[in-house]
Amino acid sequence: MITEARTGPGTQVRVGALAALLLVLPAAAAPLCTPQMPPTWVVVSAWVAVMALVWAQARVLSHHVAVSAGSLWHDALLATLACASALLVLLLPVLRGAAGMGEALAVLVLVEAAAAVVSLGTGLSTLAQARRGADPRVVWSVAAGAVAVVSQVLWPLRMAVPALREPWPSAALAVVVLLGWAVVVAGLVRASVPAEVQRRRAPWDEDLVSVLTCGTVATGVLLVGALVGIPTAAALAAALALVLLLSKVRLLVRELVSLQGSHEAAVTDELTGLGNRRSLVAALDAALQTREDVALLLLDLDRFKHVNDAMGHLAGDELLRQVAARLRGVMVSGAVLARLGGDEFAVLLSGPAARAAHEVALGVHAALLQPAAVEGHLVHAPASIGVAQRAAAVTGGAGGHVTSTGDDLLRRADTAMYAAKTGRSGVAVHGHDHDRRARELLQTAEELRVALAHGELVLHYQPQVAVADGALVGVEALVRWQHPRRGLVAPDAFLGVAQDVGLGEAVTDAVLRLAVAQAAAWRAAGTPVRVSVNLTAHDVQPALVGRVSGLLLAHGLRPGLLAVEITETSVVADPVRAAAVLRDLVGLGVEVSVDDFGTGHSSLTLLLQLPVHEVKVDRSFVAALCTDSARRHVVRATVDLAHGLGMRVVAEGVEDHDVLAQLADLGCDTSQGYLHSRPLPPGQLTAWMAARASAPALRAG
Repeated sequence: MITEARTGPGTQVRVGALAALLLVLPAAAAPLCTPQMPPTWVVVSAWVAVMALVWAQARVLSHHVAVSAGSLWHDALLATLACASALLVLLLPVLRGAAGMGEALAVLVLVEAAAAVVSLGTGLSTLAQARRGADPRVVWSVAAGAVAVVSQVLWPLRMAVPALREPWPSAALAVVVLLGWAVVVAGLVRASVPAEVQRRRAPWDEDLVSVLTCGTVATGVLLVGALVGIPTAAALAAALALVLLLSKVRLLVRELVSLQGSHEAAVTDELTGLGNRRSLVAALDAALQTREDVALLLLDLDRFKHVNDAMGHLAGDELLRQVAARLRGVMVSGAVLARLGGDEFAVLLSGPAARAAHEVALGVHAALLQPAAVEGHLVHAPASIGVAQRAAAVTGGAGGHVTSTGDDLLRRADTAMYAAKTGRSGVAVHGHDHDRRARELLQTAEELRVALAHGELVLHYQPQVAVADGALVGVEALVRWQHPRRGLVAPDAFLGVAQDVGLGEAVTDAVLRLAVAQAAAWRAAGTPVRVSVNLTAHDVQPALVGRVSGLLLAHGLRPGLLAVEITETSVVADPVRAAAVLRDLVGLGVEVSVDDFGTGHSSLTLLLQLPVHEVKVDRSFVAALCTDSARRHVVRATVDLAHGLGMRVVAEGVEDHDVLAQLADLGCDTSQGYLHSRPLPPGQLTAWMAARASAPALRAG
């Protein structure tokens, strides 16, 4: 059903109704002037009046049925000719004999009567299709059709019954006809047009039945004519009706093809050719009505946003098409594939395939691990896949059907997919613990919004000291959440949630504000120290430069006292853009550090592309320095490489003196870890710095 605004005055309906009244006046008033049949031009004028009325009625009907007025006008002509052919066969001899009419005049009268019958039929069709009481013109349309039929019956009746040709009866009939036309036309003209009309879709099957009925009548007339002979006018009307019938059938076939195309478009994803969300929901609902096993796989591409941001949406679209092709290539028979939107796809399995849903999901995951060639680049976009199942044995209700719903299965698959993404497991099958974690994550997200508004995020700072002499060279800002009920919450418990719900930028802004303010406070207290802030892939955007510059100016902080830490994986998706943003930050005077160096895929290339001041060796290499010669060689090579490129080296995760001594032997510049201090609140770190300044330096060895 389609809702359309109809704010116009219904001018076409009113013009048609007024034209009908003017054209019918000569015929309606003729009994006042002559007891005989009026001239031929008067009868023709009356026929045109009825057709004008039908045109106005078709306009009213088109307001309630989603079909053009032109198509309705075509139908009206077809029905008029078919009806006229039948009336000419049945009544033409009667009119010529009992009423004493000439053949031409009798033909015109019967054609006019057929038009009147069509007028009444149009009004009744409008009444059947319109919502009751919504459009006052509908009742007037039916009344107008009834008046047209009555006015057409009175002329032959008057000619057949001599008493009706007397002056007073004749005048009375004329007045009745005139008043009838005047009343219904006034009703159509004065009736208000609804501001909003519920338009029903064209009843295609009903249209076909009416067309076939007209064709049957016309064909029957011609068959009768072939057997016993019929008036030439009847044969001509029937032939013209069949010509219009062929034209109408052609239109119906075209509409059917268009309707089929519209249906396919409504359930098909235009980009990939897979089904869309609507088709999946329909297939899922149908599958759940059976007693078979049902499984739903929901998959979301990892890092797809990076592809869109780095290469543009056309490249993203090409990647989605390739993903769809791979899904088709590995899918089991009978599976329903759909793209739900964005980078989210779904696979519906039934029967034996549903029982192997986990194996199917693993196959899909493996297929998407292979890189895709997009615009000359190899793009990695693996997927996180959630699996939700409904076993046929889990039944309930009087009918024995399962109680699972499509929405429930979609929700559980989505929950499992999120678990696979956060756990980086690739595939996860839904379990009750996933629902619990999903509720906890939802609660965490809502509480985090409140935390950002109320300033509940705080920073702890971990010192970075020179390996050579133990001097403090900087601190790393590490965010914590001072939760009103849960106490101090570690970053792992909320940073991932922040990114997923779109709060990552707000968290980074809060960290930057706190870090710059604290660095400015330490500088004002006479103990300037460089503060490093961690950034995610989403943070390395051109707008970051303006935000950092504004904070530095607002607090009067020298840019060299601020550093930003990035990971290799956060910039590998778009190193060109990342390099441009980081160069702008370096242009302000801010330093850049590469965190977790050695754990990514493109370390050496990134060191050459990015304006880096410092490299931080990951704790997984540092912790095993004394026991793993291979890792020791990796750290030595990293130190030599960084120094060769003019960069400093920071070792993370230093927890004992033996490791510190090894770092000194390797020439590492800076040490960070629990050996020196845990991350501390600002006040405690200030006290730590004061105590450090008054105590002998902690040296290597």
